[in-house]
Amino acid sequence: MSTELSPEEKILIQEEVKTLERVLQSLKEQTSHTSKRLSIESNRARDLTAELVAATRDEDKAMLASDEAVSHALRDKRTDDMKALTQLNENPYFARFVVEEDRDGKPIQLEYKLGFAANPDCRIVDWRKAPISKLYYEYKEGEEYAEEIQGRDREGKIVLRHSVEIKNGELKSISCRFGTFEQTDGKWHRPGAIGGAQGRSLLLKNILPLITPDQFRTITEEVETAILIQGIAGSGKTTVALHRLAWLLHEDNAALDPQKCGVIVLSNVLRSYISQTLPSMGIHDVPVLTFSDWAKVTITKHAPNFLLEDGAVRRLQQPTPLGVVRLKGSMSFLTTFEKVVKEQAHTEREFFAALFETLKRKDEILANDETRLLTDSLFEEAHQYFSLTSKEHTLDHADEALFMRFSEIAYGGVCLPSGEFGKFEHLVVDEVQDVSATQLASLIEAVPEPYQLTLVGDTAQQVSEENTFPGWDQLRRRWSLKEEISKYVKLEVSHRSTYPIMKLADRIQQRNTVKKGRPGRRPIWFHTRAEEECVGYMLRWLQTAIEKYPRAITAVICPTPPVAKYALSLLEPTFGALARIGDNHSFSFEEGIIVTDAKQVKGLEFTNVLLWDVSSKAYPPNRIAQNLLYIGVTRAEENLAIASWGRPSRFLPHIHSKMVRGYDFTIEEDDQGRQHRQHE
Repeated sequence: MSTELSPEEKILIQEEVKTLERVLQSLKEQTSHTSKRLSIESNRARDLTAELVAATRDEDKAMLASDEAVSHALRDKRTDDMKALTQLNENPYFARFVVEEDRDGKPIQLEYKLGFAANPDCRIVDWRKAPISKLYYEYKEGEEYAEEIQGRDREGKIVLRHSVEIKNGELKSISCRFGTFEQTDGKWHRPGAIGGAQGRSLLLKNILPLITPDQFRTITEEVETAILIQGIAGSGKTTVALHRLAWLLHEDNAALDPQKCGVIVLSNVLRSYISQTLPSMGIHDVPVLTFSDWAKVTITKHAPNFLLEDGAVRRLQQPTPLGVVRLKGSMSFLTTFEKVVKEQAHTEREFFAALFETLKRKDEILANDETRLLTDSLFEEAHQYFSLTSKEHTLDHADEALFMRFSEIAYGGVCLPSGEFGKFEHLVVDEVQDVSATQLASLIEAVPEPYQLTLVGDTAQQVSEENTFPGWDQLRRRWSLKEEISKYVKLEVSHRSTYPIMKLADRIQQRNTVKKGRPGRRPIWFHTRAEEECVGYMLRWLQTAIEKYPRAITAVICPTPPVAKYALSLLEPTFGALARIGDNHSFSFEEGIIVTDAKQVKGLEFTNVLLWDVSSKAYPPNRIAQNLLYIGVTRAEENLAIASWGRPSRFLPHIHSKMVRGYDFTIEEDDQGRQHRQHE
C-alpha cells in the first residue's frame, strides 16, 4: 500500500479486501453446488419427459406429468439461481454497512451489504428491499435510528457505512469516513495521489452509493405516483429515473412485466447508450426506443400505406416548414385535433381527414394558443403541406405524434414494441424538454394511469427550435398530474463535472446557482486570430489528453454536423483511425477521439472534451445556442478545453476571468513589453 496512508486507513482497506474475499469464496462454493443441482434437475426433467412420451397408460401419464412439471419448475429455479450467482460473482455489492442494536440487554452488531440481487448466505440485500436499505440511505455513520422494518420496531446506531466499487470481482474503490481510496495496479491511494489516470467507460454511473435521502425516497416513492424530475446537467436525473424503474420491477414492489415497460429517448445514440447500461442496473428485457421507433410499430399495424418497401416510414424529400412544425406541435392544435377525432370516432377514421377538419377550426386554435406564436398565414401554409403529404402518403416526425394520438383515440390503445396491442405498464421518458406537446400527449395516454410515468428533463438543455414543450407546470395542469398523484423533484448537484466546469456552465446560463462540487482544473481556453493557428493548439491538447487517458473517450464537440465532418478532416492526418465521426447513424463508445456535434451528445459524458469554434457566429445570442453551449461544456467530467478564433461567443466569460485558464494569442507585446490586441 502507499506510504501516504495512515495505519488506521490501511487496516480499513484490508478489512474491506478480506470481506470481499470471503464473499467471493462463498459465492464460488454456492455456484459449484447450484451448478451440480442444475445438472441433476436438467437430467431428471429430460428423463421424465422421455418417460412421459413413452408411457401408454393414462394413470402413468398423469403421475409422470405431475412429476415432470415439478422437475421442470426446479430446473427453472436452479437456472435463475445460477444467473443471479453469475451476476453476483462479477459485482456482488456496492455498499456495506454495520448497525449496532440492543438484544436482550446486550449490544450486537449486524452487517448488511447492498447489491442488485439478494444472497442471504453472504448477507447481501437487494437494494430494492427498501425497509433495510433505507438504513443505509437515510442515516449517516454514527447516527441513531428508529424504524419499523418488516413489521418490527428496530432501534440502533450506524457504526460503519462504506460504499465500494467492485469490477469483475476486484475491489476498485472505497468511500468511507476517511474519504475515498482507489486501487490502481494493486496499490491503494487517494484519487490524484499517483499518476496514470485511465479514464472511465462511457456508461451511466452507478450513483446508488451516492444518492441522497431525498433521491432514495424519490426512487422508492409510492407505486401510484408519477415522478417528474428536473435536473441540471450531470445531476444523475436519468440514472435516478432508471433506478426508479428498477425498483418498480422488483416483484415485492410493483411486479411489472419488463417487456410491457419502455424507456423513450431522444436519439439513436442515447438508445444505444442506455441499452448497454440497463443490465448493470439489474434491468433486463425493457425496450429502449426513440419515439419514431415506437410510432413505426403502430404505423405498421394500422397504416402500412405510409411505409416504403424496406419498412421505413415514407418521408417527403424537402424539410417541413418550421412554422408548420410549430403549429402541429402546439397544445392548442392538439386539443382541437383530439376533439375532431373523438367526434369522428364512429364514422370517419381517416387520419388526414381529421387533420384537414382541424385546420378548418382556425379561430378555435388561435383563441386557445397561449404561446401567441401561431398566425393566420400558418394555416394556409399547413393546408398546402397536408395536401402534398396526403397525396404522397408521407409522415414527418410531427405527423407521427399526431398519428399516435389518432390511433389511441380511434382504436383505444397503441402497439407495444413487441407488436402487441394495448398499453404500457410503465414508461420512462428522457429529455422531456425536447418532446412536443403532441408527443407528450401520446406518451401519457399510452399508460392506463398517469402515475405509470417517470418524466425526466432539464429546460436549460432544450434545443428544439419548435419550442413546443409546454413546461412542467402546464404539463401537470393539462394531464391532471396533481400533487397527490405526482411528485416534482429538482436535482441541483452535478455528479459528473468538476466544480470549475460547472461554474463555467452556470455562467453560460447566466445563473449563480453552483455553490459546491468536485474539485478539478479550470477549463483551458485557446483564442487566436485565425483558425489555422488555433488548430495547432487543439492538436497538442488532444495529444496530451489521449496520452494521459489512453483508455478514455475524448470528445471534440462542434456546433453543427458539417463542422464536425470538417474538423475530423483536420484531425485525421495526426490521429488517423483513432479519431472518428459520431452522428445519429454511427456513434461508437470505444476509446479514442469522437468528433461530433452538441445535439448528439445530450445525456452522454466524456473524460475530456474539446469545444471546437466557440465563436459568436457558431453560438449566436439566442436561447438555443446558449443551451447547446451549456450542453457541450457539461459533457466534460475532468478536463475541458475551449478553442475560438474571431469574436468569441457572448455567453463565455472574459478570457482573463478566473473561471478559465485563458491564452489570448491575439495579444502581442510591443518593444517596451506592453500588451496590445491585434485588431482584425
